[in-house]
Amino acid sequence: MSKTTVETEVLNATKTAPIEISVNFNRVVMPVREATGLEIKTVAIKQGVKIKPDFILYEVKDGKRRHRIPDDKKVELRAGEQFEAVPDDDNS
Repeated sequence: MSKTTVETEVLNATKTAPIEISVNFNRVVMPVREATGLEIKTVAIKQGVKIKPDFILYEVKDGKRRHRIPDDKKVELRAGEQFEAVPDDDNS
């Protein structure tokens, strides 16, 4: 097996290896390291996090909401990364 093939296999394995993140202070194990906002919420719901698919998802850093993660935006996940999902309360 060539070095390039081995490197590709290792890279592919890391992208598909499960990773632990947090959604609303709940441990969530994602089956892949890249996911859309909707995929993160869907997996969190299946693992018992009390949110709904139409909630707004934010990346949390230093205890503060930083970036909104749209449902269709794919993000690369890092172990221990924190997210917060909140109801969309825009009544305008």
